[in-house]
Amino acid sequence: MSRLTKDEILARAKSAPVAKTIAALGGGEVLVRKMSAAQAETYFDSVQITNADGKREYVNKESRQKLIALCVVDEGGAPAFAVDELSALDNDVIAGLFVACQEVNGMNEKALVDAKKD
Repeated sequence: MSRLTKDEILARAKSAPVAKTIAALGGGEVLVRKMSAAQAETYFDSVQITNADGKREYVNKESRQKLIALCVVDEGGAPAFAVDELSALDNDVIAGLFVACQEVNGMNEKALVDAKKD
């Protein structure tokens, strides 16, 4: 395998949104984008707190909606939802969208297994 140059890495590092089928939406598709490293860090910071011992703890407050709001986009690439809009949706729809966002962004078990292979 050949070594990539900086320009090649940058060219490959940005991808188009991926169409994902959501069963809870009757099998309809939504567009899910990959977060940038900065967006991912902002997301992780928004769902964690630092406790009195200085350790980071996960806070579940709207964590699924926050990820969906960052990742589900319209045809033009703009965010499709605000967090407060998502809070009113049925849980099975939120669950399906959340899993799709995790898959596209490598935030699931399969991604961890694949990363260990590299």
